[in-house]
Amino acid sequence: MPGGGAVHAGGALPARRRGPAADAAELCLPAYELTRDPALGARAARSLQDRAGAGPSVEWIASAIGDTAAGADAWLAAGATRIDRQDLPGALAAFERAVAMRGPSDTRGQLLDAGWLIYFHLIRSDYQAAAAQAVIAHGLVRLVEAREDRAAAYINIASLLIRIGNLPATEEISGRRAPSSR
Repeated sequence: MPGGGAVHAGGALPARRRGPAADAAELCLPAYELTRDPALGARAARSLQDRAGAGPSVEWIASAIGDTAAGADAWLAAGATRIDRQDLPGALAAFERAVAMRGPSDTRGQLLDAGWLIYFHLIRSDYQAAAAQAVIAHGLVRLVEAREDRAAAYINIASLLIRIGNLPATEEISGRRAPSSR
C-alpha cells in the first residue's frame, strides 16, 4: 500500500502501487519460485498483496523467506492481506514481524511499516498507538526520496490528525488552510 494514498473507512490507506506492480508479480513470482531469492520473493509478495485471493500466495512467500531483512516486505504484504481478510490480530503480528526484521538502513521500508501501522491502529481506533507511528513516519519522511511514499505518509498522518480533531496540525501537515481559516 505504501505509495499514493487513498481514503478508506478506517482512515487513510497506506498507498498501494498500481500498474507496474501487476507486471512485477508476473515477473517476480516465477523468478522467486525458480531461484528462491528472498528479494524477488518479497517483491512478488508486495505486488500480489492487492490481488483478490492472493493471500495464500503472500503467506507462502512470507513463511518461506522467514525472519530475515529481505522478508520484511513479505511480512508487510502478509499484514495487508490479513487486514483485507479482517484478521486484525494476524495483521498486527505480521506488521510487528516486518518491523522486527527490517534493516536499520531501510528508511523507505521503515516508513512503509509506520504507514501501515498508522492505518492498522486507526481501524482499531487506537489513537495513541497511531500517533506513535505517526511520529516515526514524520521523522522518516524527509529521508525517503520517493514522492509517492512521502505523500502516502503525510496522508496517513493527516488522517490521524483529522480523526482526533486537530485541524491546525492537519493544515500544517497538508500545507493548506481550511476555507474557514483563510
